[in-house]
Amino acid sequence: MTLARYTSNGSLDPSFGSGGIVDTARGFSATIEDMALQPDGKIVVVGGITDRIYREAHISLARYLPSGTLDPDFGSDGIVKTDQADQSWGNSLTLQPDGKIIVAGMFGVARFRSDGTPDKTFGRQGVASSGTPELIALAVTVQPDGRIVTAGIRANGGSQGFALNRYYGASPSTIGAPGIVAFPRAAVIQGRVSDGRSGVRVQILRRGCYDLSTHAAATTTTHQGGVWRVRVQPGSRTDYQAKIAEQTTAQVQVGVRPKVSLSKLRDGRYRASVRAGRPLVGRRVVLQRYVRGAWRSVRSIVLRRAAKRGPGALSSASFSVGASRNPRLRILYVREYPGSCYESAASRALRG
Repeated sequence: MTLARYTSNGSLDPSFGSGGIVDTARGFSATIEDMALQPDGKIVVVGGITDRIYREAHISLARYLPSGTLDPDFGSDGIVKTDQADQSWGNSLTLQPDGKIIVAGMFGVARFRSDGTPDKTFGRQGVASSGTPELIALAVTVQPDGRIVTAGIRANGGSQGFALNRYYGASPSTIGAPGIVAFPRAAVIQGRVSDGRSGVRVQILRRGCYDLSTHAAATTTTHQGGVWRVRVQPGSRTDYQAKIAEQTTAQVQVGVRPKVSLSKLRDGRYRASVRAGRPLVGRRVVLQRYVRGAWRSVRSIVLRRAAKRGPGALSSASFSVGASRNPRLRILYVREYPGSCYESAASRALRG
C-alpha cells in the first residue's frame, strides 16, 4: 500500500512519510482502492490484502496520522483486515458524520466504527448484502438523510449494466425499558439510533399479553446524539420494539404489577380489590395474616365482580374474617406461572 502527498505546487511534501511517500507492506500483496480524509486530518484508505499467492483477498482498512505514520488507535497498529466478505476487497469508502466508515465492494456494504471494529448494528454482523442480482459496487456515498447509496455494475443473465442500490443507514441499535411497573403507571422506553442523528422518526410497536399481533403504540423522534425516549402505559405484560423505516429492534418486555387493596366494611366483613388492565373475575387472591413476625396464608378468595371505575378494571370480592384480637391482614395477588400476564403484588397491611 503506497500513499504520496504533494504540495500545492505539485512537488512531494517532505513532511509526509519519507520524502512525501509512505509505503506499507502487508501479506503477499496489498492494494489501496479508495481513500477519505477525516476532519481531524487523519487519512483512511481501503483496499485488499492477499496473504499468499493464489489466495483470496480480504477487505483491508488502514488509517494514517497527518504525518503519514499508521494510527495506533485504529485496528491492529493502524491496519484492519477482515474476513467479513471472502474473496473480495473494498472498492470505495466514505465517512458518516459520526465518524463511522462505510466500505463498498462486490460483497455489498460494510460499516466499521471509528476505531476500525465492525459495526454489528448494521446489516448482518456489520455487512449488508449486495442485493439480488448482485451489484459490484464501485462507489459509495451517504445522503443527508443517512441512507447509503452504492453505484456499480449489475450482472444480469450474462449482460452487465449500470445500477444503484440504496440502504437504510440508521437503525435502532439499542432499546431499554424498566422491568416491572405498577398499574396504571407509565413506563419509559428509550434507545439510541446507531448513527447518532437527531430528527429520525421512531415508531414504537407493542404486543400485549392477549394480543395475537403487534400494534402501533407511539411515535417519537431522536434528539441530540440520536437518543429517543417515549412513555407508554401497558395494561398487562407487554413486549415493545422500536422501528425505523423497515428495521426493528429486538423486543423488550415490561411486566405489570396490578394494584391490590384491602378495605374493611363492617361486622367483620372485608373487600379485596385488584385493579388491572382487564377484568380478573374468576382469579384468586390470598388472604394473609401477620403472625409471629411472618405473613401466613389464611384462605384463598375468588374475585367475583368487576367494574370500570378509573383506569383499567377493578375486580373485587367481599368476605368475612373470624373474630381475632387486633388482626393484621393483607391481600396477595400471586403470579400464576412464569410469563403470566401479571406479576405478584400485595396490598398494604390493614389492622382489623
